[in-house]
Amino acid sequence: MAPITAAGRESLRSAMATFVDDGEVPGCSYFVRRGPDAFFDAVGALSFDGSTPVDEHSLYRIASLTKPLTGALTMALVEDGIVDLEQSIVELLPELQEQEVLTEVSAPLDSTRPRLRDARVVELLTGTAGFGCIMSGSGDYPIQQREAELGLKTLGPPRPRPPFDDDAWIAAFSSLPLMEQPGAQFRYNTGMELLGILLSRAAGQALPQLFEERLFSPLAMSSTTFVVAPSDMDRFTTAYTTNGPDGVLSVIDDPETSEWSTPQPHPNAAASIVSTVADYSRFVGMLEAGGADLLSQASVAAMLSDHLEATQMAETEIFFGETGSWGYGLRVPRAGSGIEPVGGGYGWEGGTGTMWRSDPRRDLCMILFTQREMTSPAPPPIVRAFQAEVAAMCEGAGR
Repeated sequence: MAPITAAGRESLRSAMATFVDDGEVPGCSYFVRRGPDAFFDAVGALSFDGSTPVDEHSLYRIASLTKPLTGALTMALVEDGIVDLEQSIVELLPELQEQEVLTEVSAPLDSTRPRLRDARVVELLTGTAGFGCIMSGSGDYPIQQREAELGLKTLGPPRPRPPFDDDAWIAAFSSLPLMEQPGAQFRYNTGMELLGILLSRAAGQALPQLFEERLFSPLAMSSTTFVVAPSDMDRFTTAYTTNGPDGVLSVIDDPETSEWSTPQPHPNAAASIVSTVADYSRFVGMLEAGGADLLSQASVAAMLSDHLEATQMAETEIFFGETGSWGYGLRVPRAGSGIEPVGGGYGWEGGTGTMWRSDPRRDLCMILFTQREMTSPAPPPIVRAFQAEVAAMCEGAGR
């Protein structure tokens, strides 16, 4: 690929500005690196009704881009001997000891069979612990209805937040059966949420404190947090979602009344972190460097490896396409998939409108933060345009 040119950067900025001008998003911040060439840029404002411009230090709710951070935190604790990937999760989450397994995911809640074995810590990382999002079917299975009645918020957007602390959340979760036997199938999200509680208990620290000491402080991610301080509210974006078929956007979280302005009784390791493009690029740079001084190369290699078997991937194409799979908390290339198009590699998306990809074969990294909630696992138009512009920029393509 060719070096990044000024013309390429301007073409990307123009493409992103179109989404702002058309009212698709109030603003966006982004980072692109190709080899030694790297830059931050941003267009638009923190909100539709404000004029404060966004930049690389603007605060965004990163949603499921929390998951790769949790994967890295887990490996740091594994290296220190605090957690063992092969240990039973019941050792630290004894509330789950009596969980049985549905005869099939659509079955009544009393149609269960014994659990053959405990899930292991590694299966929380790989999404194969037996419970998570259902991407097929009618959407009103008994297990989904009961999860909604309990208010766990682990099978859909996690808002408003569950009114539980960690102990109450997992006590309620333990009243549900598993969807499959541990190890049988990939299911998104819940494993990482359980993992946050497990890590906190294993280390004897609140999860936000654990993240700060083991990940954020060492990487100088000074703006990455579970709670936005009053002094930082002037750079906190407003979050929006689409209501109904007319595409009208409405506010789902305003800085003045934000859920992120107060401590969380149940800090969600799958989705609760706020960060900036500048901070997140430091985390990504650590992984691209093989762990730097934070993780061993072996730990990073494990995070970025394909950990799913074909039999575990029944409902994954909507997430990963034909060439993707799952590592420890993030999307990775499927083993043997060959060179992917730009937009492949490793990384993930966040449902509030954030994305990251690193592509070692092209020596390429791209991070885009918006605050328009995604309506499906498929990349929204602004992400597709971003990736297309980066591909054209890096390949020269008349720039």
